[in-house]
Amino acid sequence: MNRTQLNASAAIACSNCNTHSTPLWRKDDDGNILCNACGLFLKLHGSARSMSGHNPRHEAPAMKQEASSNYAEPSTQITATEIGKFIDSDVTSQYTRPSSQSMGCSNCKTQTTPVWRQDDDGNILCNACGLFWKLHGKTRPVLSFNQPVTVPANIQESSSTLAAKFSQMTPPSSTGLTSVVTSQQDIQKHVDTATSIVLEGIDDIDWASKSHAYGSAAEVPSWIKALQYPDTSNRSAAISQLEDNLVHQGSRWEATPLTIPFLLKLATDPLTPNREDILELLVDLAVGDPEDWQPQSINVRQWREQVQVSGNSSINWDFLSYDAVRAGVPSIRALLLNDMNPRVQSWCAYLLAWFPEDASEEQHDTLNALWQIIDKKAHYASTVASAVLAVGLLSAGLVWLHRPAACAKSTYNLEPTKLRLIDISQDERPQVRWAASKALVDLDVPTSNAIVNLVSVSKNLSPGQSWEGVVPSGQDVVGSSEESICGFAVRNADTTSSEKMDTILEAFAKVSHEAAYEVGGTAFILAFGFEKPPPHPSQPLFHDLNELQKRSIRAVAKASDEKWRDAGLDKLFRRRGFLRERVEVRQWAGIDEP
Repeated sequence: MNRTQLNASAAIACSNCNTHSTPLWRKDDDGNILCNACGLFLKLHGSARSMSGHNPRHEAPAMKQEASSNYAEPSTQITATEIGKFIDSDVTSQYTRPSSQSMGCSNCKTQTTPVWRQDDDGNILCNACGLFWKLHGKTRPVLSFNQPVTVPANIQESSSTLAAKFSQMTPPSSTGLTSVVTSQQDIQKHVDTATSIVLEGIDDIDWASKSHAYGSAAEVPSWIKALQYPDTSNRSAAISQLEDNLVHQGSRWEATPLTIPFLLKLATDPLTPNREDILELLVDLAVGDPEDWQPQSINVRQWREQVQVSGNSSINWDFLSYDAVRAGVPSIRALLLNDMNPRVQSWCAYLLAWFPEDASEEQHDTLNALWQIIDKKAHYASTVASAVLAVGLLSAGLVWLHRPAACAKSTYNLEPTKLRLIDISQDERPQVRWAASKALVDLDVPTSNAIVNLVSVSKNLSPGQSWEGVVPSGQDVVGSSEESICGFAVRNADTTSSEKMDTILEAFAKVSHEAAYEVGGTAFILAFGFEKPPPHPSQPLFHDLNELQKRSIRAVAKASDEKWRDAGLDKLFRRRGFLRERVEVRQWAGIDEP
């Protein structure tokens, strides 16, 4: 089975993690079926991939303050003297602070907002009205909604029609919440008002006649509505229900694409709580389990061709869901550039990275939007790092998109992106430096410094820095680094160039003793492949080895006695059936003792 097969048989499951969905099935030495991720991990480490802490969804940890930032959570009331810290910088270059201590939005009249903004005429706007103006170029309506949701009457219509319909929608902003509320009943009343405005049209769909993973989708609208409610536990439960029922084990269902327009509208509404959870859900609705496709992304071009040929209904739900999310790319891109919440920005970047077809325009494309986030030094380090990772994933998708079916080589010019990533890999912020290094390795264009940055990342994990906010890898930076190195070795094991071997061996000479085993093992994989030697191999003559094999052996054997001992480099030779002792290996390779 190869990577082009998007849906595996439901009867097949990984013997380690029990997933039924993977782009590539593998086997261990005993013939047990493994998914792509577990199989790669076993090949690199010789042990089963741990499932502890796997995909810890919906815990929504609070955003940690970064060590280098003086950011403090803004209060709901802000004075005129404090406005300069929070008002949007790109519309206030000539802004004169008002002297009055009492400020109000010129549109909705509210005096409470975390961020004050301005329109082109200098009128003061609250955050919600300001974002609406930036997104749509017009005044945000109060107690009204610009356009009702239009949901396709027949979900089996073409994806292009679905996308066209959604493109006519304008992401709304909740209104009617500007007056002061004094009781829980008032809060609920105002939330109900906002919900009816943003989710207008949701009750017009016959959800009971639609299906999700466990049957009728009758409860789906109540779960979507719960995402706007103030109670955290109810919101978390709703997200979990939507995840489990709409994208069960990576597969999408009849009800899935119908929910996406409403989720996009909630995600782009500044008053929706925990929008990052909705954005994370949208990633899954678009691509299933994203871990199946990282770091090389989905070959969207080939996917579209397969759908056109097969017409398989189970694939169409996946495909329609992907295109339904894609229809919201312009709004998500605007949210990335204008929202003040760093976690929202990070998840916007990751979501946008899955849509390379919207990154190839000349102006206002996704790639340029991501570079804007990266180049703006005022952003959180974790947000910039997330944007850098998104550039890497998006570039991988562009490589696929520009690879003609009859041509093995992509026509996409990766060189400009590579050069910028190399520069960023020397950034003073460890999160950003690591993200650029990972992107270079995942794109198969690593530098020796990028390799060193990845294998040495554990040294940079200080308590004072925020790594959890790096999307999607921040909660397991070390594991993600290992998977990147492993993936690089797997992809290049049979086609290793002298240049790539140079990079790995240069990194081996630079790394610490603790990381030397991983880099040396990568060099051996590139030189010898993954084939296991026979049970009782005979020691080959050194001159019978090819040039890359000789170079890898000599480089590892030249390690100092301390590095050899501390890294356990003898294990690399033992696994290949070679001599184990450093002195013997050096004599075999013709290296004179110092």
